[in-house]
Amino acid sequence: MAGVTRSLRALLRRPWVRYGLGLVLILFLLSLLDLRAMADTLLDARPGYLALAVATGVGLMAFSGYRWSRLVDPALGVGTMVFVRLTFVSAFAGLFLPGTIGTEAMRVLGLSRATGGVVAVSSVLADRVLSLLAQVVLALLAVALLPSALRDDLVLWGAGGLLAIVAGVGAVMHRGLRRAVLRAMSRFDRPHLLVGRAFEALDTFRNRRMMAWAFVLALLLQVFRAVFLWTCALTFDADIAVWHFLIALPLVSLVELVPITFAGVGTRDAAFAVVLAQFGIPPETSVPVSLLAFVLGSVVASLPGAWLWMTLPSRDA
Repeated sequence: MAGVTRSLRALLRRPWVRYGLGLVLILFLLSLLDLRAMADTLLDARPGYLALAVATGVGLMAFSGYRWSRLVDPALGVGTMVFVRLTFVSAFAGLFLPGTIGTEAMRVLGLSRATGGVVAVSSVLADRVLSLLAQVVLALLAVALLPSALRDDLVLWGAGGLLAIVAGVGAVMHRGLRRAVLRAMSRFDRPHLLVGRAFEALDTFRNRRMMAWAFVLALLLQVFRAVFLWTCALTFDADIAVWHFLIALPLVSLVELVPITFAGVGTRDAAFAVVLAQFGIPPETSVPVSLLAFVLGSVVASLPGAWLWMTLPSRDA
């Protein structure tokens, strides 16, 4: 088995293999799309807004990498561009993995080569939790400050979700609960060691100044994401406002994690259709916008990741 692994790694170091695999993956992705229907839809789109949506999608991905870099100790010597590169590469690789959880796994794998597995896992986990927390906060603000057709029970679920996230983070960071968990796992050497290291890595996030800045960046990122979705809606003259997307994002982000389709295709669109229907927006309007956002924000915007992956130096293989 070890010999097979070494042979595969040696093969993947060859540039022509990477170019070939990258081309095969791109062709496979295109085969999953109805290119004729997509072409007809794009022909009806407004070119100016379409170009703006593409630029916004690429910028959104780059900003995601920058925000992720703010969660890792600068003393580890990993530059911001490493995080930006890993974000593009993992986004492209995640197109061929179940749900968006595949993208998170690729981020962990990529960063672990530079910093160690525990730091990589803790930073990606913190990044995901901060994103979800920011989404819920922005959604509740949108409901409170802007006219909304959401039912009261959905608002209560959102508030409950926010409290659950805060309580969960507090429990993980509570020293007394940590000691109790470690005592309960003391009979299991390896799990005990791994959990202990994970707790140590999470202590990095006790820096209040760093976490306050990271949360501000998380809020900006989610506003950026809503603006990107809005520009996609504008290409079809769809009557969907930015605040509609802000309210939809928490549920959509949770649903697209479910690993039942590649890159969350279908599950994400269904979630958008369900939430936006609460505002009287029919699926005939919301689903095409969601699909266009996937094509521009995930497929097109991640293509630089395909190039970066194929041209990585051999030592990074």
